[in-house]
This record gives sequence, C-alpha cells and structure tokens, in this order.
Amino acid sequence: MCTHLGFTLQQKAYKFVHHPTQQFFTLQDVIFDEGGTAIERVIIEHNHIVETQTLHQIQPAQNIIQQVQQHPQQQTLPSPNILSRPKRITCIPQWFTNPSPATGSSWPTSELEETKRATVTHTNVSPDRHMYAEAMAHPNATKWEIACKDEECTFERMGVYEIVPCPKDQKVVGSKWVFCIKRGPDSQILKYKAQVVTQGFSQVEGVDYDQTFAPVAKFASLHTLLTIAAERDLEVHQMDVKSAYLNGELQEDIFMNAPAGFNVLEGMVLKLVKAVYGTKQGGRVWYEEIRNTLSTMGYQCTDADHTVFIHQSDSPPSFIVLYIDDITMVAKCLETITWDKEALSQKYQMSDLSELTWILGMHVTRERVDGTITLSQVKYIGEILKRFRHSNSCPIATPSRANEHRKKLLMPEINAKAYQSAIRALMYPMLGSRPDLAYTMAALGHHAATPGNEHNHALE
Repeated sequence: MCTHLGFTLQQKAYKFVHHPTQQFFTLQDVIFDEGGTAIERVIIEHNHIVETQTLHQIQPAQNIIQQVQQHPQQQTLPSPNILSRPKRITCIPQWFTNPSPATGSSWPTSELEETKRATVTHTNVSPDRHMYAEAMAHPNATKWEIACKDEECTFERMGVYEIVPCPKDQKVVGSKWVFCIKRGPDSQILKYKAQVVTQGFSQVEGVDYDQTFAPVAKFASLHTLLTIAAERDLEVHQMDVKSAYLNGELQEDIFMNAPAGFNVLEGMVLKLVKAVYGTKQGGRVWYEEIRNTLSTMGYQCTDADHTVFIHQSDSPPSFIVLYIDDITMVAKCLETITWDKEALSQKYQMSDLSELTWILGMHVTRERVDGTITLSQVKYIGEILKRFRHSNSCPIATPSRANEHRKKLLMPEINAKAYQSAIRALMYPMLGSRPDLAYTMAALGHHAATPGNEHNHALE
C-alpha cells in the first residue's frame, strides 16, 4: 500500500511513496482505497481525460504493491542522516537594481525569468565575516572601520555582554554586522552606521524568550497630535535615543557568538546582559524600559495608543510619542520640552534634533503664520518610482477614474509577486501623507492574487 502525495509537476500523473522500500513512484493508473466498501480506479490519459471505474471487490494490498513496484519510474528516498538544512544568502531581486529592456510591462515577463533572477548563491564563507571583509575592502573602508569601532565601544560602555566560556548545555545564537548609510531629506549622507545584530531566528520560545510584542506609534496618532499642535500653536520637538535596545536588560540567558572584529578568544562567547538588536524580545524590553522612565517623569500612556504618553498636570497637556527610538515631544511651553529633554538625557544617550523636520521618512514643514503642518514623502515616492522604472511617468490629478470597476480574473495575466510588491510599496505613502490613495489601493488590492493587464495599467 502506498501513500498519495499529490500530482507531479513534469507530467499528468500521481505521485506516491512506498514506505517499506522508501521509494517514490509516478503513476497514471492507480487504485484509491479510502477505507470504504468500494474502491475507485482512476486513469489519467495523455489527452487530459480522466476515466474512473468503481470496483465492487477490493483487491488485496499485496497485488497493489506488486502492480506499483513494476512501474519503471521510481526514485530512492535519501538517507535520513544526510539531510541538512541548506544555507543561503538573500539579496535584492535583480530587476530592482539591473532593469531589463522595456517590454511593455513593468514586471518580469515570465515566471522563468523571475526564477532566474531570484537564484540563490551558496557559499562556504560565513555571511557575517564575508560582509565584514567586503566593508573593510571598500573604498570607504576607513569610515566603515570607524563605525564598527564606535559600535564595539558602545557595547563595552553600556555593559551589553560578558565574555564567558562556551556553554555545553545551551544553544549559542549567531551574530552579524549590518552596514547602512543614513541619509537626510535631500539624500545627503548623514552617517555611516555599522550595527551588530543577533540571529534571533535561532532562539527557542519558552527557553530564551517569552513575550515579544512591542507597540509602535500609529500614523493616526501622529496625525492627530500634529493637527492639535498646528491648531493650538504648540511646540513640536524631536529626540533620538542612541542604541535604544541596548538600554533594556534581559531576564533570560542568551549566549551569542562574537561578531567579526571583536577581540574574543577562541572557545569564548558573549553572554548578553542587554537586549541586542535582533533578539526576539528586544523591542518589548526596550518599550518596558522607556515606559517606566516616562512614568517617573509624570507621563502615562493612553488607552487608545500605548505609545502616546500624556502629562495631565500641564495646561494644556503635553505629549510624547514613541516610535522605537524616535521621540516626538508636543507641549505649549518650550521650557517643558527642555525639562523633558534634560530628564531623558540623564537616563540615556540622546541626540537632540530640535524642532521636528523629519520623521519616519516624511519631511515636516511648518508655517506658523498660516497655522499649518505639512507632511511630504517626495524622497520615498521618488525612490519607489525609480525602483519600478516609472520615473518618467506623467502625473495625474486623481489616482483613479470615477465609477470604474475591474472584473475579477481566475488566472493572473502578469507577474503576481511584482504586482503585490508595488501595492505594498504604495501602502506606506497612503498611510503617511497620501490618504487620497486609500480607495485605489483597496480596489487594486482585491486583485492581488490574480492581477491582469487592466489592473497593471491602473496601478501604473
């Protein structure tokens, strides 16, 4: 007796596995026994016509096995001891960085083309040390070396880890370097940043982490507070917490391999005392830490949004909004904001960004005379237009035509993954500064599974 696995991809046939012999079989003439009083014989013809025949007498299982074993198409299952989890290095799909010649559509022209572009590269070199070596060999290696040294000094200054012998009875998580260039509203380079992160995907729930949820500010909350600030002429300032996660203390024992460049002897690992970026519970630990600090300053989180904190004793009340390490302060008096900045600077290492001009990828422009605060995402929208090769597209006044309904398709006519990627990219400006896109995104999102040329044209 064999177990049905489904249909084969190469031909019109069923696929089975015979467990006693550990062999795969591909058959077009099979007999299904579902435990009833009758069994059904199904034959898949080459002209795609399916013929069924009901047998009133059940054949012995031995006859079925013999019939299956006589079929020439078979594969031997690999031995269990040679199975291993493959290692891979992921990268940005090539159609975002090396666009192909225009073919009348913005997406890859076929599934085969997409498969070729998404080919995974395998290497025996450690990804972390490979990336670190590349950064040190880069023309800007001096700047990256300074960034790595700053990160290492930050770890030592904040007491993030203890060097201990590698434990034999506990799992050690990996680590890696992440390199990025922070840019401002006009794409100018602000900072070369190097950061050590843990490979938190190897943590085990219930062993080295429990709860992981950490709230972040909602766009609706930020819009509401900026509206109140514009209407009542309140002061709006911003601060940034340097290495925010490293301020939260861990309750669990987590051991991490030393990243490349750290001076750690062989056989020794890092026992984490603070929540390094990448740990499963890192965001929650930091939120609990900053919430307790704001509570001592007289702020209480609201029920509607746990990242919005209000100080009721002030008249009018003052607010603080958290988005991970970005802190937005709203108050009537500049003295109140100055006092809050000093209190936070005594607890954490902060960057004072003065009045709010840039937050969450949005450029903030304030006109006190007109009583307005304007949000703009020109930089982000320009990047996604370039990413999807629409930089030269002509703008229109409205996102979609009125009373235009598009029919649902049974099969996609274009690359569905690329279509979904474009929808996802436009969701961020829709939530941030372009609410006029909401209806169009909702309508086009209904066809994300089976998009057609008509939906592609509307999206463009």
